[in-house]
Amino acid sequence: MNDIQKSINRHYTTIMKDMNSSVRIIVEGRTEDEDKTYISRIIDWENNQISFHAPLVLGEYVRLSRTTTYPFVIVTQSCIYTTSVKINEFLKNGQGHYYYRGVINSAVQRNQQRKYFRLDWINPFKYKTQDFDEYRDANTIDISVGGILMASKREVYKDDSINIHITLLDEDFVLNGVVLESLGKRQTGLYVARVQFHDMSRKTENRLSQVIMRRQRNLLKSN
Repeated sequence: MNDIQKSINRHYTTIMKDMNSSVRIIVEGRTEDEDKTYISRIIDWENNQISFHAPLVLGEYVRLSRTTTYPFVIVTQSCIYTTSVKINEFLKNGQGHYYYRGVINSAVQRNQQRKYFRLDWINPFKYKTQDFDEYRDANTIDISVGGILMASKREVYKDDSINIHITLLDEDFVLNGVVLESLGKRQTGLYVARVQFHDMSRKTENRLSQVIMRRQRNLLKSN
C-alpha cells in the first residue's frame, strides 16, 4: 500500500462522516493574488477516485482543465485536509447537473486548525441576484470564509447567483456566491438563506479570514 492510500485510509471516515464538509479547488494564477478558489462538495470517494460537483459561478459551471492537477482543500467542522486532484472526466448526471471525477495524486494531510470556522455576526450588507439589478438591504446572521447565513426582506432561491457588497470592521468586500438553500420566512418577517462564496482570490480569502479572526478576538476581549 503506497503513502497516498495510507493517508486516505487514515482520514476518509472522519471526512465523510461530516455532513457539512465541503471542498475548495484552487486554480492557480500567474501570482498568488490571481489564484481563484472554487467551492464544491464531494459526491463519491472510493480509494483514490473522487467525484465532486462542478462549481457554479453566476449560474455557469466552472470548466476545469482535464488532465490538470489542482490543489484540493477539504473543509470539515474541526479542521482542514489538503491534497491534490488530477481531473479525468467532466460528466452529467441523470438530473442534468455536471460533476468532475478525478484521481487523488498526493497524500491527504490534516491541518490542526480549521481556517473556515463559522462565527455568529449580525452585520448589514447590500446584495443583488440575477433577478434584479438594484442592490437590496440584508444582514448576515453568521459568516465564515466559505459563506454566510443571511436574512432579507425579499426571498432568494436555491441556486440563485448573488453579488454582495459588505463592510466588516472598516474593510470593504465585494463577494460572489450562490444560494445553497432557502430556509423560508421567520417570525421576524425576514427570509433566511445559506450562501456559499465562490470565485474568491487568495488575497480576498486571506483578508476575510483575518477580519473574522479579529472579530472573534474582539468578542473574547469583551467577555
